[in-house]
Amino acid sequence: LLACLTWHFWRLCGHYPYLWHLASHAGPHQKRAEQELNRRTWCAQLFSLMPWFEQLRHQLIAQLNPLLSAHLESTNGFKVRLNPYNGREYRTPIDDLECNDIASMARGDNPIRPQTPVEHAALDLCGCVGRVRNEIAHMRPPILQEIRDLISSLHVYRAALSRL
Repeated sequence: LLACLTWHFWRLCGHYPYLWHLASHAGPHQKRAEQELNRRTWCAQLFSLMPWFEQLRHQLIAQLNPLLSAHLESTNGFKVRLNPYNGREYRTPIDDLECNDIASMARGDNPIRPQTPVEHAALDLCGCVGRVRNEIAHMRPPILQEIRDLISSLHVYRAALSRL
């Protein structure tokens, strides 16, 4: 009965110190408290970082638009993908490209060829944003080194912009 009341009290109040206490000590609520802390952390990351990633994506696309337009000229400004299972073609306009789409265009067959330090930095930043964004989008905590790489890449990008 006490365990049940404790759990219901936590569900009603759910203060972080109390959750932390339950998650840090062996007991009947440890696993559920850990899950709730992880969920709340994910929600905080989602609500704080995803809008910022979207704003940054728009800035990067604006900066890279001439490079992307030239690279996608043969497809009239669309990134074209084929579904290997049904052969269906998917066409994504430049303004709708995700950071991972842009980063993938810098690898593989016929990669984008950045010409300036700003373009190099922007492509690198796209890769970093894409990796961290994907972890959060799939309810996984971002890897600390990827966050460090993102911050470092952002500094390099801003420094390159300041030299324009």
